[in-house]
Amino acid sequence: MSRWLFENETDQHNFQQLYDQPGGFWDKRVTFGVVFRDSFFQCSTRDIATEMSRHGLPVYHYVFDFTDFGLLDKWFHIGTSHIFEIPFVFRTHITALADTFSLLNVRNWWKMADLTSCTWASFIKCQKPKCPSDPPPNCEEPYKVLPEWTPFSEPDNRNYLRLDLKPTIAQIKPTAPIDNEFPGDDKCDFWAGAHYKWHDPHDFWKSKQDTSILVV
Repeated sequence: MSRWLFENETDQHNFQQLYDQPGGFWDKRVTFGVVFRDSFFQCSTRDIATEMSRHGLPVYHYVFDFTDFGLLDKWFHIGTSHIFEIPFVFRTHITALADTFSLLNVRNWWKMADLTSCTWASFIKCQKPKCPSDPPPNCEEPYKVLPEWTPFSEPDNRNYLRLDLKPTIAQIKPTAPIDNEFPGDDKCDFWAGAHYKWHDPHDFWKSKQDTSILVV
């Protein structure tokens, strides 16, 4: 994977130092997902939040990390996945999703929908995570669960909201374990300076036919 992504040997080495971990197929599959998450999504949001805050704009940074899948939690962890919060924002198909994935935990799924939709609605209504004088309808109870969320700022308050059933404020750390919901600066700084290798769309298939590339 490192050789396919990078031509620069230093990048290949640093990539492996950051992301290689012992284990079998399942561990490597999870690692691949983290690589995709960090390089395409979370590290870029860190950089966007940093630049916008430096120009004096209020930035609220969050990670949606709902994990209540009942008996499936042991094998089926979605966590911080791309666009998974959309049904919770618009409160659509919640019961059907809960019945499919969580069996008897429908109540928690609707609680997550309340927290997510009220937070989004507040930003639309008053441009803040909570509207102090006139909250959106039926958001009084979710407001009690949501912590005080101050804007992101670099370098003093590089915070984000961990949006789950018990929302908390967390900080972007210099280093973080591979299973953390947000990568540390060590990984994001690597992606900011890495030299990507551009590919013909079909060369991954060609590389599989070339056995010399598959030698480890």
